[in-house]
Amino acid sequence: MAGWTDWKDAHGDFTWTFDRRLQAAFSRLEPAWLSSFDEVTGERISEEEIRLMGRQLEMGEAYTYASFGGKRVRPFLMALAYGLLGADPMDRPALLDLAISLELIHSYSLVHDDLPAMDNDQLRRGQATCHVRFGEDRAILVGDGLLNLSMEVALEALLEAPHEEKERVTRAMEVLYRLSGLHGMVGGQALDLRPDLIQDPDWARIMVEKKTCALFMAACKMGIILAGGDSREEDRAEAFGYHLGMAYQMKDDVFDQAEDRANQKRTLADDLGLEGLELALKEETEKALALLEDFDRPGLMRDFARALVERKK
Repeated sequence: MAGWTDWKDAHGDFTWTFDRRLQAAFSRLEPAWLSSFDEVTGERISEEEIRLMGRQLEMGEAYTYASFGGKRVRPFLMALAYGLLGADPMDRPALLDLAISLELIHSYSLVHDDLPAMDNDQLRRGQATCHVRFGEDRAILVGDGLLNLSMEVALEALLEAPHEEKERVTRAMEVLYRLSGLHGMVGGQALDLRPDLIQDPDWARIMVEKKTCALFMAACKMGIILAGGDSREEDRAEAFGYHLGMAYQMKDDVFDQAEDRANQKRTLADDLGLEGLELALKEETEKALALLEDFDRPGLMRDFARALVERKK
């Protein structure tokens, strides 16, 4: 990514590398995940039988189905946050691996959020949702497995990191798993299941803060931590992630207003109205961009942030 002046070129370079590293992580699972722990049993089952059973169970296919097709917004934000201090994220295996851990959490959350017991969505990224394609039972296991794989990848990054980087990797992991759990994303999903509570505008905003903003905050703070930033830079990056995440969700609410109303889905548009929502989106965007001013190289992040909130769909 070093030397890029256009965020689209940087995004293309990053996602090409990211997707291949993610696919490599999935490839390590096949077909070894079906191997027996028992030596005697293992000798009775051939590698070809293991491969055949793996294809029949479709877990590897479902993992890939649920994890590819997205824009990689959160991992790219993490890479751009690392670059705010002038460093090249493409030279850091630990950053790429933790970016994968972050995206796996995002992917599992979408699989579970789409389930009949949650939002009961039929489409995701223009194709059938995981539970529609593979069945509800398998989709639950896919979500569980992606979350577990996220931790496996992060722990491997920690074990392989040079001694002088291990503390940074550990701190970044703490941020990721705190903000993706009950204190963050999972907490927001829990609030989303209580329409009676989120009729209150304050609770509705807290739901968005946790369900959407938390992973934006994690991505930005993790990037700064791994780049060796100080506590003030970490705080600014986290605040930037908060305001950008809020603006990003507001933009989604503008696009989805008619559909959300038809589905009786509670959003910030219910409190602000369309005009008020667009004004709030502008204010959140301005707050986010102002937080970039004191960083060494804010250009790519600033341009990407604008592209996110000015997108046409």
